[in-house]
Amino acid sequence: MGKRSDGEGTAPRQRKDGIWYRAIRIEGAGKRKYLYAKTKAELDKKYKEFTKQIASGTYTEIQKQTVEEYMLNWLTTYKRIELKPKSYDTLESTIQHQIIPYFKGMQFFSVTHEDIQKFINQLNDDGRSYSIIRKAYLALNGVYKYAMMKDQLLKNPCFGVKLTKKVEKNVKSIQVLSKEQIKLYCEHATERYGNGKCVYRLGYGLVLILFTGLRLGEAAGLMWDDIDFQKRTLKVQRTLEYVKNRDGDENSNHYVLVEGTTKSKSSERTIPLNQTALSALLELKKANGGFDYVFSNAKGKPINPRNLNRAHDCILERAGIPHIGIHALRHAFASQLFANKVDIKVISKLLGHSDVSVTYNIYIHLMQEELPDATTSLDSLLDAI
Repeated sequence: MGKRSDGEGTAPRQRKDGIWYRAIRIEGAGKRKYLYAKTKAELDKKYKEFTKQIASGTYTEIQKQTVEEYMLNWLTTYKRIELKPKSYDTLESTIQHQIIPYFKGMQFFSVTHEDIQKFINQLNDDGRSYSIIRKAYLALNGVYKYAMMKDQLLKNPCFGVKLTKKVEKNVKSIQVLSKEQIKLYCEHATERYGNGKCVYRLGYGLVLILFTGLRLGEAAGLMWDDIDFQKRTLKVQRTLEYVKNRDGDENSNHYVLVEGTTKSKSSERTIPLNQTALSALLELKKANGGFDYVFSNAKGKPINPRNLNRAHDCILERAGIPHIGIHALRHAFASQLFANKVDIKVISKLLGHSDVSVTYNIYIHLMQEELPDATTSLDSLLDAI
């Protein structure tokens, strides 16, 4: 048999584990490229596609890409059109601040399972939260899955990597307000000056969040058309969030307010309004009734969520309540529902969770607090005997 010419490579062969492979010599490069597949037919298909790339001059040596180069290309070319702006910002931050610094200069296709496990271990040793560690792992797992889909990689090095269990990270229980703190918070949020003007222009808006369990983005996206005062209901069907401005020039604002869809389909929901929430809306209507958004600034523009956060922090300080994030108002809403023995399925729907298991996992400690009372209540059964 004669010598094979450049570009023809070796004949197909099968390894002991059943994987088929063949090598192709790249003309002018002085090296070989190996192709792998689970079946000979699949290998033949890859071989034909690869030789076409060689012949047309469209082949580029993907092996010579660093983790930074490959991931940023994956991020900007493929993930940007797939993710919501806020999710894209989060993924970009994870890549820039966790992954790139650790894998600086390393070749993407040379990263091993052990490299990734050591990276995860390092994040844990540095005291990073479970959420940060999980996001970093998911980003790496996603990009290597993509490389496999593109037939650039045979095995995902993330497969089998172990994450520290969430309970082992000493995740703090969610922070909620007591009944006394809720009362104090509302008193200060609705405080007025001597002339009757509200100290906090959107203080009643924070009360509304506290008594409806809205997420901050959902509250910011709330419009007057979403309110049915007669039926005493509120519809959640959009969000407003600040994201990086990726289309403006250097003189534009770094962040822009964008309207988006809710977190999930189940997040689109109708919330019945209790009297406190209804009264809060009526007060907000006095100030913002002529604008489109319920949470508008004095000029009628949608409120910057950061301003709402600042008002929340001031109210906590004046009320003497230890600092908690604005999301804790949503938790306080849920905690009061649990305290009033509302079924967890109903609570899940009111909060707009994708599944009741999400509600259970977040509020498991609240349910556990009720267990002693639940068993004690069985004593009354003995009275009937």
